Amino acid sequence: MKNITNIVLTACLLLLAFRQDALAQAYNQSLSMQGVNQTTIVSASSRAMGGITMGLKNNVAVMFSNPAALHTIDGVQISVGALQQDINSEQTQQWFPMAYYSNFSLLMQDLTRNIPDPDTIRNNPPNAGDSVQRPFDGLGPDWNHSKHQKTHIQGFIGAPFELGGIKFAAGLGITEYANLNYFYQNNNVLSPDFGSYRSGIFILPPSDRDLDAIPVYWYQTVRERVGSIYGYGGAVSAELSGTFSLGFSAMLLDGTTDDYESVTSRGVLRMHRNFFGLYRYQNDTSKVGKSDYSGFEYTISGLFNRENFTLGFALQPSATITRKYNGSSKIDTTGNVSISYEESGTDKIKLPWRGTIGIGATVRQNITIGVEYEFLPFGSAAYSNDSSSLKPWLDCSSFRVGFEYLPLPELTLRAGYFTKAEVFEPESNYNTGEAVSSSGYSGGFGVNIGDVHFNLAYEYLKVEYEDKWSTNINLNSKVYQNFAADVAYKLPW
Repeated sequence: MKNITNIVLTACLLLLAFRQDALAQAYNQSLSMQGVNQTTIVSASSRAMGGITMGLKNNVAVMFSNPAALHTIDGVQISVGALQQDINSEQTQQWFPMAYYSNFSLLMQDLTRNIPDPDTIRNNPPNAGDSVQRPFDGLGPDWNHSKHQKTHIQGFIGAPFELGGIKFAAGLGITEYANLNYFYQNNNVLSPDFGSYRSGIFILPPSDRDLDAIPVYWYQTVRERVGSIYGYGGAVSAELSGTFSLGFSAMLLDGTTDDYESVTSRGVLRMHRNFFGLYRYQNDTSKVGKSDYSGFEYTISGLFNRENFTLGFALQPSATITRKYNGSSKIDTTGNVSISYEESGTDKIKLPWRGTIGIGATVRQNITIGVEYEFLPFGSAAYSNDSSSLKPWLDCSSFRVGFEYLPLPELTLRAGYFTKAEVFEPESNYNTGEAVSSSGYSGGFGVNIGDVHFNLAYEYLKVEYEDKWSTNINLNSKVYQNFAADVAYKLPW
């Protein structure tokens, strides 16, 4: 009977910990499509200016984000670039005292291990209320995690030509389409989640009898993904008139990630009416696997050019990204049950139409400014797997401003400001449906020596949000530091 009970509990925890929802940040969700929305800006000069592309000229590296600008290259151009990213994530938990369980918040914050046992026993026979509950492991509530991403190399080549009296340009390129690096951890996950406003407030047991005690399972959960989706394709643009140009690009998407998920049991709390007890309980699960991504991405863009002024747009039609995953899962208990099995499957997400509008202006002969707005209606993105279909993400958008200053013909200085929105909202968000948003800053420079152009960019972005429960607040922070460099060379043809 005990074995059967353990098997049932194991199945319940697996359903909770590894269910195939596509929610982006919820502490109890499995890995699915996290990170697919994090598309990469590849041009170093664009990144230095906050990510704008509408005002950039003679830059073959923007062919996939703004293909209409490809016709502005003044010769056969080859560009090679590199991207580097450092991410530092951390979580700090703040727990509130509870009226019926005086030392519960102290246990969750790992403070009870330093409290001595009481001198007197209040109950005969003694119960858990006569002792101080202490964790069985060395885990605390807070954590931090750093990730240094390996360098990604990308390359582009483009050439202008004329056909039927119309100026064209065409190019080929290989680039990182989306950075899927992802990490999230919570050291104090409770099941049932009696602190959740959305799941319902915990109902106290009717008495302190052992028969009425409610078990609450306490565990740590970790999810990590490492890898990228790459794009392979080309672009073409045409100057249809002296003031208007149109461009089109297409990419074949392909990539692989290493995925890891774990649920580590920390014990089980038996909640009585006025006290609780902490008991050993082991039901650890781990899942290691790989995900392979595939799909196509298209971009249509147009530019209206006047002297010292550019107005542009870019549209990405609806696209479907498919993920095929396989991996192995293990379940370890106190020795009564040990399960290991292989699993595989396919899921996909259909992205809606997305778009960007922007303007670029030369305010002085050596000063250029650009402003862009990107609309990402990801609330319409449809996720599906073998057993379900849902729309897990939220609508979001971004705003970008970039500046460029040429103090010398050989030197270009750049700076930018940008906003970034995630596709998820915090737990118990006061403004339901409002995605997490943040602001970032960038800067860089370019050096021109003859037909060689070197560009360097640095970006800083800090994402902060609070997950709220009736029992605690989790303060989440993630700092991105991005470095980009590229070298473009105009062939002497």
